[in-house]
Amino acid sequence: MMEALIVFVKNPEKGKVKTRLAADVGEEKALKIYNDLLEFSKYLIYSGLKFYVFHSPVLLQELFWVGAENKLQAEGDLGVKMSTAIKEVLNGGNDKVCVIGSDCFEITQEHIKEAFRVLDKNDLVFGPAKDGGYYLVGMNKLQSAIFEEMPWSQSNLMQTTLKKAKNLNLNYELLEELSDVDYVTDLPKDYKF
Repeated sequence: MMEALIVFVKNPEKGKVKTRLAADVGEEKALKIYNDLLEFSKYLIYSGLKFYVFHSPVLLQELFWVGAENKLQAEGDLGVKMSTAIKEVLNGGNDKVCVIGSDCFEITQEHIKEAFRVLDKNDLVFGPAKDGGYYLVGMNKLQSAIFEEMPWSQSNLMQTTLKKAKNLNLNYELLEELSDVDYVTDLPKDYKF
């Protein structure tokens, strides 16, 4: 069984990343935090895991991770981007795929391994975020309908997604709820900036 992890990254550009966080700490510090998140995300990769880094808006050489396949995110909303990336990775010979962003300091390799275990018996797996969205989504067959016409960046995203999964008769499991970093209060207590 080939397991693949997709990491979605934005080009680290001042004023373009962590904009809600920047309102609290300023664009310079928000950029530093985002760069730290990118660096942290590299430690989620483990032996035997195939991984892909999907960049936006352009492929950036300095963001190329050793051992990763670097790709460009599709045009469109987040649903189109994720659906297109998952389809490409599954068509590339992988049996299970999970997608994460690069904005969660709490996620661990164990969360990712657990997500792949869940996919042995379920159509979908989600890592719910405390803000009402999700930090991870995984599947073993493309289920693009769960990405269509969704309230992206809204507090009811997870709830709406689960409702849609039920309507489509897809079974799923949830991982531990974690915090995405959108505000200062989402940062680890010991984080220094």
